[in-house]
Amino acid sequence: MAAQGVQRLVAVSNSGMIRDAADGPITRFVAKPILSRLLREGWADMARMEDIIRATDLDWTLMRPPMLTDGPRTGTYRTAVDHTIRGGNRISRADLADGILRVLADPASVRTAVALAN
Repeated sequence: MAAQGVQRLVAVSNSGMIRDAADGPITRFVAKPILSRLLREGWADMARMEDIIRATDLDWTLMRPPMLTDGPRTGTYRTAVDHTIRGGNRISRADLADGILRVLADPASVRTAVALAN
């Protein structure tokens, strides 16, 4: 990317692998531990991807959606910077795409992880 002059990168990761204070007790102590066992290889790959991206000089933003659905674009999703969204367990692919387009134009999103959910 550096050789081609690319400076901006938006990468899609996931919110499921992140445990933080915004998680409710059932999510933190039941759902995420189960999912981390079932999805450990994929989540390990995503965590490594995030580490590699964070180590670059690019203007990166990590998008962390929960489970994706085929629903319509609503534009009414919630976002959080550098933490998860309490109760945010779904978002449509269309709303994720909308969120990606919004962060591209937002300098405040550079070098952050943006969670988004309905």
